[in-house]
Amino acid sequence: MRILHIINSMDRHGAEGFLINLAKGSTHLHQIVSLKNAGGYLKEKGDIDACEIRILEFGNGALKNFLSLLKLIRICYRFKPDVLSTWLYQSDVVGCILKTFYPKAKLVWNIRRATWKQHRYLLSRSSNIILTLLKFFSWFLPTAIICNSKKGLESHVGLGYCARKICVIPNGIDTKKFKRDNRAGLEFREFLGVSSDKKLIGLVARFDPVKDHRLFLNVAKQLSAGGDGYHFLLCGTNINWDNFVLCKEIESDGLSNLVHLVDERTDLVPVYSALDLHLMTSISEGWPNVLAEALSVEVLCVSTNVGAAAEILGESGFCVNSRNPVVIASVIQELFKDSADELRSRRWAGRQYIEKCFSVEKIIRDFDVMYQSL
Repeated sequence: MRILHIINSMDRHGAEGFLINLAKGSTHLHQIVSLKNAGGYLKEKGDIDACEIRILEFGNGALKNFLSLLKLIRICYRFKPDVLSTWLYQSDVVGCILKTFYPKAKLVWNIRRATWKQHRYLLSRSSNIILTLLKFFSWFLPTAIICNSKKGLESHVGLGYCARKICVIPNGIDTKKFKRDNRAGLEFREFLGVSSDKKLIGLVARFDPVKDHRLFLNVAKQLSAGGDGYHFLLCGTNINWDNFVLCKEIESDGLSNLVHLVDERTDLVPVYSALDLHLMTSISEGWPNVLAEALSVEVLCVSTNVGAAAEILGESGFCVNSRNPVVIASVIQELFKDSADELRSRRWAGRQYIEKCFSVEKIIRDFDVMYQSL
């Protein structure tokens, strides 16, 4: 089968990374179209060549949008896809338009978000309009709608999406890539200046209100008040000492000597391998890859109960229903009371769970079967 993927951009997020893995590992023929000339993955020529990524210029004015649509239609007729696979809401809209020009291809939407019903205030007015249009078109245009979590399915059915077309296929993690490297972890700790006798708690996430770094710092403040055994790491896009807002919060909490900031990096294995625990504090998520990546690298995980967090963690991590930093800090403190052997067993069980349920090879097979069944 020939599958044409349309995605908003090639930023370094979960959907984009998984799409590249899918295009590389699937038995079908894939081509990717990025609607915008933006994103960290476009800097990696190997990925562009291997996945045949085509770049358009949507979002740069009416004329550019019109010319980009014409180019997309031309790409479609040259590639002759059996399936139009769109990723994220804006691309779903473009896919609906393209479907009218190339009706013989089956349209598949990929939803990577959960719980918008509770958090629609996070969307702009235009995005809310798009979501309203999509729930209407879901009954007529797509052949299938893929959610990456059970919460995402329930949330979008609740919004009015066509329930009989929706199924769940989670994200996949490259467990061969995300594998614990103790030497790299120790070297990263040396780079940070954190000794091995200190507990290092981290959050890998871009600087964004949805990630709620404020809550992470509140938990850090609670933990540090109980002794000097903790250090904290924030890693992601715009996480650096030039970020005035973030640095002001760290300083006002008296955490400047305990919090370490590392900007976006492509190799996260040394970061995960250095951590004793990964704490995700998001307000909203779809399928948070960071939890699966951390578990795959045998890192203990605690998370707020958002999106697919509970599905990913299973019995190997802890989902906390409260957003009270005192409650979250107490969960972490109780966890570290376990013996070294118990913690080691929990870490290993987490990796085995990810290998069994969310390995990229398994999820690619699930997508291939789905495409074949259309």
